[in-house]
Amino acid sequence: MPATAVTPFTLLLLDAAGHALLLADGPSGEILAEFPLPQGFAAIDLIAAPASRQAYVTLAGHSGWGGLCQIDLAARAAEPSAQPLPLPHPVQFALAADRLTAYITDPAGVLHALDLAVATCSAWSKPPDTGACAGLAVVAGEIHGVWETGGGGLAAVYSPAGELLRTCRLGGVPTGLTAVAGRLLIPFTAGPFSGEGLLVLPAAGSAPPVVIHIQCSRCAAGYPVYPVHAASADGQTAYVACEDSAAVAVVDLVAGAVTGTIALGRSVSRLCLTADGRFAVATSNANADLCLIDLVNRRPLAFTVCSRELLSPLAIID
Repeated sequence: MPATAVTPFTLLLLDAAGHALLLADGPSGEILAEFPLPQGFAAIDLIAAPASRQAYVTLAGHSGWGGLCQIDLAARAAEPSAQPLPLPHPVQFALAADRLTAYITDPAGVLHALDLAVATCSAWSKPPDTGACAGLAVVAGEIHGVWETGGGGLAAVYSPAGELLRTCRLGGVPTGLTAVAGRLLIPFTAGPFSGEGLLVLPAAGSAPPVVIHIQCSRCAAGYPVYPVHAASADGQTAYVACEDSAAVAVVDLVAGAVTGTIALGRSVSRLCLTADGRFAVATSNANADLCLIDLVNRRPLAFTVCSRELLSPLAIID
C-alpha cells in the first residue's frame, strides 16, 4: 500500500498462506513483524487490546475443536494459551474489558464463556429458536449477541453469570455486530419481509432498534448489497461494508439515514477506522487484500498488491 498523507498507524492482520499474525505499518504496508500461529489450526478471528499490547486469535482445529492464541506484541512472542484448553470451533469471539474472560459461539450458535485465568470453558444456552450467531460484543459487563432465526434475527443480552436478561426481535437477518458509544450497530441482509441496512440498538434498556435502510426489500431481491460490517469512530457516523455492491455506505446515526456511498469497485468485508476518523482500512474475503479509504473525500486511495493471503479480521492498534 503506497505511502500517503495519513497519520501513522499500525495494523494487525492475519495471513492465511503464511499462517501468521502480521504487524504492519498502515500507510506504507511494510510488514514490521510476523508472529507464527500454532500448527494444525486455521485462524478465524482477531481481537487486539492495544493498552496491554496483547492480541488474541481464535483458531479452528480438527474434529470440531479450536483454540485461542494470545500474542504479546511488545515482547514479539506468541503464546498458544488456549491450546491446553480444548474449545469448541469458535465462530464468533468477544473479549471482556478485564481480559480475564472471553466469549465464543460454536457453529450451532451455542454461547461459551472462557475463564482465561484458570483455563476453563463453560457452555451456556443459546436463545430459543435461533440458529447461527452473527456477532458478539461485551458492553458494560453484559454480553450482547445477534442470532439468525427462521424469519430474521434476534438480539440477546446475557449477564456475566450466563443469565439471559432480554431479547429483541430483528426484522432482517443479522450479519454482524459492532458496539460503539453505547449503541449496537447491526448490519442486516434481507429476510422474507425486509430490505437491507443497519439496525441501531441501544446497548442498555429495552428500546426498539432504529432501522436504517440501505436497500429496499424489492431492490434487495434482485440487486442485494449485502451489508456485513459496520464501524464508527465517534458514534455519530457509521460506515457499512457492503460485499455485493463493492461499496461502503455512509450512515448518519443521529439522523438515522444513509448520507452517501463510497464506491470501491471491489468487494469489501470488514472495516477498521483510524483514530482520527479520517481514513479506513478495508479487507476483502473475495480478494484477500486491503483497501485504504479516504473517508473525508469518500474515495479509495490504494489497494495492496502482495503475495499475502489476508483474511478479513484486522485491527488498528495505534
